[in-house]
This record gives sequence, C-alpha cells and structure tokens, in this order.
Amino acid sequence: MKREQWQTIRRIFEQALRLPEKERRGFVEQRCGQDSALREAVIRMLAAHAVGQEFLAHPDEDFQAILAGVPAREADWIGRRVGAYRIIALLGQGGMGTVYLGQRDDQAFEALVAIKVLQPALATAPLLERFRLERQTLASLNHPNIARLLDGGTTEEGIPYLVMEYVEGIPIDRYCAEKQLDIDARLALFLKVCEAVEHAHRHLVVHRDIKPGNILVTGDGTPKLVDFGISRILTPEQEEEKTQLTRAGLHWLTPEFASPEQVKGEHISTLSDVYSLGVLLYLLLAGRLPYRFASRTPAEIERVVCQTIPTRPSTAFVAGASEQGDELPLPPVAQKNPRRWRRRLAGDLDNIVLMALRKEPWRRYSSVERLSNDIRRHLRGLPVTARQDSLGYRFSRFVRRHRAGVLMGTLLVLAVLAGTAGIWWQAQIARRERDQADREAAKAQRVVEFLQNMLSAADPYESGKDVTVVEVLQQASRELPAEMKADPAVKAEIYRTIGLTYLDLGYYDSALVSFRHCLDLNRQAYPETRPEVIRALNNLAMTYHYMGRFAQADTLYRQALAALPRMAPRSPDVEGEVVNAFATLLADMGNYPAAEQMFRRAVALSKKIEGEHTQQAVAARNNLAIVLRRQNKLKEAAAIYQQVLRLLRDQGSKPTPDEAVILNNLARIKAAQREFLAAESLYQQSLALHRRLLGEHHPQVANPLRNLGSLYRQWHRYGQAERCLREAMAILREAHDEQHPNMAAVELELGKTLTAQGRMKEAEPVLRRALATRRTVFGETHALTMAARQALGHCLLKEGRFREAERFLLAAAAFYRQQSGSR
Repeated sequence: MKREQWQTIRRIFEQALRLPEKERRGFVEQRCGQDSALREAVIRMLAAHAVGQEFLAHPDEDFQAILAGVPAREADWIGRRVGAYRIIALLGQGGMGTVYLGQRDDQAFEALVAIKVLQPALATAPLLERFRLERQTLASLNHPNIARLLDGGTTEEGIPYLVMEYVEGIPIDRYCAEKQLDIDARLALFLKVCEAVEHAHRHLVVHRDIKPGNILVTGDGTPKLVDFGISRILTPEQEEEKTQLTRAGLHWLTPEFASPEQVKGEHISTLSDVYSLGVLLYLLLAGRLPYRFASRTPAEIERVVCQTIPTRPSTAFVAGASEQGDELPLPPVAQKNPRRWRRRLAGDLDNIVLMALRKEPWRRYSSVERLSNDIRRHLRGLPVTARQDSLGYRFSRFVRRHRAGVLMGTLLVLAVLAGTAGIWWQAQIARRERDQADREAAKAQRVVEFLQNMLSAADPYESGKDVTVVEVLQQASRELPAEMKADPAVKAEIYRTIGLTYLDLGYYDSALVSFRHCLDLNRQAYPETRPEVIRALNNLAMTYHYMGRFAQADTLYRQALAALPRMAPRSPDVEGEVVNAFATLLADMGNYPAAEQMFRRAVALSKKIEGEHTQQAVAARNNLAIVLRRQNKLKEAAAIYQQVLRLLRDQGSKPTPDEAVILNNLARIKAAQREFLAAESLYQQSLALHRRLLGEHHPQVANPLRNLGSLYRQWHRYGQAERCLREAMAILREAHDEQHPNMAAVELELGKTLTAQGRMKEAEPVLRRALATRRTVFGETHALTMAARQALGHCLLKEGRFREAERFLLAAAAFYRQQSGSR
C-alpha cells in the first residue's frame, strides 16, 4: 500500500471515530464513493478498533469473555417489554451496555425514554455493582443540564437496566459546527456544561468520561450531560471498592479526553473532570483535539497524555487549517477570517485552556467553578486568574470594557491627582519662602503632566501589547522635560507608589528595583533624617524580608530604627511602619520576646495616631497575636484576633486581605487547641478570601494552603494534606526561588506528611531541602532549623537507618533540653 493511500484511509477512519457508531458506516460510504477497496479497508479498521477498545478497557479479563460480551442482535431486543416500557429501536452501544429507544407501554401516559441494558456477558459481580452505582449516581442528580433517571430494575433474566430521559440531540461539537456558533456562543454553551458538572461535583460525583458524545444538545440549544456509567462517588466508605475495581483492570476511559491520572490509574478527583473539560474547550475553540496518538497501545496513550505539552489553541487552529482536512468544521467566520479567530483565542482563552490541561492536578483550576468564573470574567472583559497579573494587563482589560468612558475617567482621575498633588505641594510651600510659591505650583502641574503621560502610555491600542508599570514609567520618563527629570523628590514619590503596587501583587524583584530608585532619589533631595528617606529604607528592607533575604533586611531595618529619634519633622505614622515591620522580622527569625515588645509598641503608636480601625492598627494587633500564639499564649492571642475581626466587619465595607489573614491566624489557634473542625472551616474561609482578593497565584495564597495541609496531616487525612501542600509549593515556585523560607516551611510539612504515610524514600529529599534552606537562612542553632533536623531524623528512623537518625535526633534533643533549662 502506498503512503498516500494509507494517509487517506487513516484520515477517513479518524473522522468516522468522532461520529456516533450508528452513523459511521454511512459516513464511510459517502466519503469513499465508488472506491470499494478504500471503503472495505476503513470498515475493517473500524471493526478492529471496536474489538481493540474492549480489549484495552479490560486488559486483565479473559479475552473469550470479552468476545462473548458482544451485544446481541437488534432483533433479540426490539419489541421486548422492559418494566413499563417497550423497546422500539437501537440508539447506541458502549463499553458496559447497550442503549435503546423505548416507549411507555402501560397506557398510563406516552413518553419516549432511553433504556440502558447491561451487556449480558459482562454481568459479573463488579460490573453489576458499577451498574448499581450508576443508578445511585443519577438518582442523586437533579439539574436541567443532566439527563434524569426515570426508572430502573432487572429483566426476567436478571439483567439490570436503567430508564433515563431521552435526549433528542446531537454531540456538542457537531452542534457548534452545524449552527456555525461564534466563540462567545460556544463559551456560553460550554458554561452550561460546566454548571452541570459543578452540580455533580457538589453531590460528590465525578463524571470521568466528559466528551462530546456524552454532551447532547437539543434543538432549543440546551446541553444535556449523559452517561454516568463510569462516574465515581466520592465517599470514604466506597474508596476500597474503587481500589478493587482498579486492581481488576477496569480502567474505563476515552483516551482523547482522559486526564493523566486516569491514564495512569492513579487517584481520581474532581480535577480529572476539570482536565476533560479543558480538552472539550480546546476542541470547541481550535477545531481539533490537543493530542494525536500514533497508535492506540496503552504505552502510546500514556506517553502522549502524560508527557506531551499541548499547543496553544490559537496556534493549533492556524496549524490545523493547512492539514489534511481532518479537523472539526469551524464556522465561516473562522474560515474566512482565521486571523480574527486566532487573535480572539490568543491571550486569555489560550491561558484558560492550558491551565485546565496542566499535567499535575494541583496546578489546574481547583474546581470547575473557578474555570467557569475565568471564562465569565473573559466574556465581561475582566482580568482572568489563568493569566499572570500585571498592572498593564489589568489596565488593558479595563480599557476594553469601558472604551467610551476611559477618556472621562482619565480626566476625573487626573483632576483628583491634580488636587492631591496640589495639597502635597502646598505643604512644601508652607515651609519655604513665599517668593517660591509660583515655582512650586509649576512643579505640581508637572506632576500631573507626568501622570497623564503614564496613563497614555498604558493604552493597549497604542502599544499593541500589555505593558508593565516599569515599561510605562520608562516610556513616559523619556518624554519629560529636562527640569522634571532633575526633580528627584517627585520621581522618588512615583517610584515608591510603583514599588508598593508591585509588593502587593507579589512581584518582589520589580518592587526591589523601584524602591532602590526611590531611596537613591530621596537621598539626593533630603537629609538622612527626613521621613521620606526613613520610609524608603523601610520599604526596601521589607522587600528583602518578603524575599527571604533576612540578613539584608535586618541591616536596613536597623538603619531606619536608628534614624527614628532624629527624624525631623516628626512622623508617627512612619515610626509605626518601621517598628511593626522590624518586629515582624524578629518574629520570623524566632526572637519572640523581642518581637512581642516591639509589636506592643507598634500597637500603642497606631492607637495614638490613627485610632482602632486603620490598616496599621489592624496589622500591628494581628502581628502581636501571632507572636503570642507562638509563645503558647493562646487565650490572649485568640481574644486579639476576635477583636480585630469584629472591628473589620463592623466597618461594613467589602472583605479585605486583612480579614483573610486574621481568619488564617485564628484558625491556627483553633488547630493548636485541637479544635480541628473549627480550624478547617476558618482555613477554608481564609483560602477562599485570599483567592478572591489576590488571585490564584499570589504567594500569600500559599499560607492558608500550607496551614490547611498541616491541619489535615495532624488529622491523619494525608491525601488532602498532600494536595494542599503541593499546590502551595507550585504557587511559591512561581514567586520565589527554591531557598525561600516559606518554601522550606511547606517542604517540611510535605515531608512529615509523606513520612506519616510510610513514603520515606519520597520524604527524605524533601526534608533535606527544607533543612538546607533553614540552615542558610536561620543558622545551625535556630529553633526552626532544629525542627527540620527532628523531622528528618524521624524519617530516617522509620526507614531503619538508625545511625543516621541518631545524629539528627540527638542534636535536636540537646537543643530542646537547653531551651527548656533556659526557661
């Protein structure tokens, strides 16, 4: 056979596989025309595929049993009565059963139904139980986008059957193609599917076989999720049953839509459905699947699904347009204007799809709801969590949503900024000679002009791409007149604002650059004792602190503290910022008594200056409670947390990151008091609020995840603990290097969790990394370093490496004896 002939056969074969089985032969005959040899070759491949699929689905079962399980001829079932229904036609066949069209036959009322009958030869005990589970699953679900279960029972021969709502529709991919839906319409339809899957997940049901053939769209455009035959009910008491089914080799899956963990036979969760939805969305947007298999062997399937990184949908769509025509038909708007379609996919939609398709479950969307929310945000022109945040990106989303109002909004902002700048400069004028008033007012006007240039530089239509704050600043600065460039005080304040924004977003390297410029410029404009210089020192120190570079942070904090008594003019708010920030470093270094003393000073300052409700007062109280908890003063710490939480909520404003932090810290008190249920609830609230306010990938999101993982470990819920901790590690890797102290804290918890499960070979390298980081950051004799020594020693002890374990455990024991004696 020539290569061209084989390519033609393969192309028609793969196209036929995407159709329902009953439509394949007609499609092949239509495509092959008068070429009988081509037609027979494709039909033989389809027949071999059907048998091969059954064999691959049951690799450990007897092959003769599989052959015996081929569904009976239609004549054996057509016309038979099953319960109150009579079978009138064949609808389709699957791995477990055959689906027939039925009609109510007891004259109570007329209705068409779908009747699923288990294949007689497969009526083994495990499959009978799985069929029962499908009935239980469907009975628990009631959603307009899920096909309803109407009845069920067994035939006279004892073969079980299900009676379901008959959905007269076509697969979702074909519906999109035939109706020529544009991208927005496809996304709207996909969101309805997500709602159905969310409903199943809320009832602890994982579908596990989401694919176009199991999502039928009716004539009025309503998608219906069908076939829960291989679904899984997430209840602890059924865990052993699922394990036994897996050992029996019942890996029911559709390789094109199966997640890596499904293909490898690993733990299945709701994140597997997130992955399958990602494949479906890829198909609807790009017109093709993200993967292609060279063969259908299990090894090839696992290699492709688990190792191949999918091409971006926008790129795959363009590439697919020039291939041999085996893609899903896209609407004319895409075919006539592929550039426009590709541009729409590029960016947000590419990132949404690829986030859902990540190989590691903990790196995907944490739920179908979060996937849906990102799509809704994209449709509304809002920033999405799947895309790395930046001020330029967020600004571009704003412009796209409010094109008409941007000009008026900009003018309003400039008016406010002009007023603010005027007030700032008025304070300067009051301290200078009256004959300088005109010159200072002119400078204030130049500040406004500077900010105006920044805003215009951020226009995505001008730049053609999303721009960062630093790029905006550099572009605007080049256009400033020489006298503005010569005014360091103005530029210092602008750099400080940019640095604080980067710090809030978790972009610490960029914040460091901005704060260094700010400090240098302030030193050019003022003496060392000015509040502007001291605040710049503190901001730079705080950035090093967040980056885990404690030695550099300590040096800068102490410079700022030493300058406080000589600060002129006096600025109590700057003093409070410095004291609170340095106390936080002392606490992170383990010097809790000194930190407590400094935090009490910060609390007193904040009350004196600004009152009870300010952000500085909240931060100081929260930090004081942290060191009290670490010194086991739990009652006083809990009282402070409750008081601050009450103050925040009494203000009646929207939730803030401060509230998320307080919830996290209050949960740690409950965990220390062994109130695990209360702690879990508070951690979950904190985590949800962190994600909502800061986004999925902000480094601060890792804190409640780490603490929740620690709680689950103490609760012996090791699977949940590991998932939380690995997600926290993935977030921190994006923000920090491997030797960050926060990373060490997560690795320590993960190592303890793995050790508790007897997985010492996996735990040991994780614990050694945590110990190495803490040695570098804290030194050999720090309490946190000793905690890592102790955990590693315990791991080695459980592994039977007694001599190595002894060295670590004795060092930790000696340290703790010394600490106990010193008290």
